[in-house]
Amino acid sequence: MTMRNTFLFAAAASVVGSLGACKWSEFDDISDKAYVAATGRPDDGATIWPIALVPAQNTASDVAGTLGVFGASEPTYNEIVLGAEGTAAIGSSFFEFESIGWGSFQTDPLVMRNPDTTGDGVGELTVITEPASASVLFFGKGAGFDYVDLNGATKIEAATYIRPGSGAPAVVVAGESDTLFARLPPKVVKRCDLVENTMPIALKALGSVVPSGSTDDHLLVWLADGRLVLYPAGVVNGDDTAITGEPCEGGVSVEPLLASTATTFQPAGRSYIIDFRDDATFGADLRLLVGRNGPNTFLQVVQVSTTGITFVGTPLTTEASASHATMRFDDASYVALGFPTATVENTVAGQVKLYNVDPATGVDSNAVLVLNDSQPEDNQGFGRAVSSVSFNGKQILAVGATNEIFTYFSTELYEDTRTAQ
Repeated sequence: MTMRNTFLFAAAASVVGSLGACKWSEFDDISDKAYVAATGRPDDGATIWPIALVPAQNTASDVAGTLGVFGASEPTYNEIVLGAEGTAAIGSSFFEFESIGWGSFQTDPLVMRNPDTTGDGVGELTVITEPASASVLFFGKGAGFDYVDLNGATKIEAATYIRPGSGAPAVVVAGESDTLFARLPPKVVKRCDLVENTMPIALKALGSVVPSGSTDDHLLVWLADGRLVLYPAGVVNGDDTAITGEPCEGGVSVEPLLASTATTFQPAGRSYIIDFRDDATFGADLRLLVGRNGPNTFLQVVQVSTTGITFVGTPLTTEASASHATMRFDDASYVALGFPTATVENTVAGQVKLYNVDPATGVDSNAVLVLNDSQPEDNQGFGRAVSSVSFNGKQILAVGATNEIFTYFSTELYEDTRTAQ
């Protein structure tokens, strides 16, 4: 039984079913190729756990081997700390969102971590969810948390970090249909209204990108009809020369910089434009589209320049997924997709599939690794959340299931990362 000591914000609590380090043969059929640790849900109030995983950055530095975990239904944030022997234990960091009057979470919140490693952005995690009837941006930073209610916003469709100018610190920009909100500390304010040929747009995903031919972040938008459009970063702060009129405090309409580019997929809720910031093999002009709509998930690498948007390789369309993460193991890059309702041995238990992603050829059409419990249980939810986490100078895989998180210290794709066995 693992116990917590002193929490940042709450008293210590016991852990339900903390399993410590477990041989992979207890969970999968490739025991000769992998080693996994399983961590059980802590008894701290969250009864739906985990709902999201993210590399933890809630302290003054990006601590290697620390995984941030969010739970719902009496929502909480806590961490898993990895050990040299292949342990994955609940750490001391803990926060109960009810303490700030925030008593509910979506089970599929938008979760991001600030790309900055120095300056004002250090240690910041951002969660966007929809408690009650209002959308909220939540910021966890250093030893404290802050949140802002977006007055008048009914649904935040997408969000991204973006730098409004060269050398500027990253800020969050979130979109509700055609309206942008940006975090300009200490507040969140309405910014520009995005239009195309003077008409409002219907955005479904946002991403920042540095197009080839430029040194500044731009805003890449994926529309509900499947088209990609590129806007200047000045939509965040109103100082870009591409914007005419008054500074962009709302009421100013901004047109795209380029004619739109049509994809072959129409994204719905919880679609994303993903960067490869932890992967130096991908340039700042490359992004991964992760689209979701009904029974399908769509993957496509795109390359953005100041003169147009092109596709890298062919798109991959697969079954509906609930989670995703990009990662790099040794000399190859991957995207992991979680399918928590996948059937394994006639049991709805869940799977995670990893696909190779290459900057020259795009997403491979065949999964290179499929993970699941070798003794599947009904409604196990394996793959409800997925992330990579830094450990001993490498990235390793973490997968969330119902009331458990599995941390893979080795798989068929990378050798054992433990340093003490």
